[in-house]
Amino acid sequence: MTHQAKVALNELADESLVLFPRRISPHYFDIIVAACRDAGFSPRVMHEIGSVVSQIGFVGCGFGVGLVPSRSMRFGSSAVAFRPLVETIDVVTIAAVWDPSLNNEFVPRMVEIALQIAGPVETKPMTKSLTDKKARAQQR
Repeated sequence: MTHQAKVALNELADESLVLFPRRISPHYFDIIVAACRDAGFSPRVMHEIGSVVSQIGFVGCGFGVGLVPSRSMRFGSSAVAFRPLVETIDVVTIAAVWDPSLNNEFVPRMVEIALQIAGPVETKPMTKSLTDKKARAQQR
């Protein structure tokens, strides 16, 4: 695979995978497993790791192949070959959180920039503020 410019996900069907366990990142794990199944196979997770850096290290030691976000290439070494997939798997979720009671002047601009970068997104406003004195008192 190292001689290919891109790798199709189904080419990994017979490979041992190095992957996060579901308990660490259920969303990430489920998306990876679903993508593999869509490509016609069930992934063989042979080694579970706790971080992307560990995942790359395990791959570098020859324990299998990994599926990492493309920005993870900065953690690589000469012992690891990174190749983009033919398919796109959207696995990274980013959330912006702030306390509206603080009236921070930078929040509206930060949200505007994030929306310009991300495009249309689903928003979920919090129903209660963590800084609300009554809410904090109830937690005690």
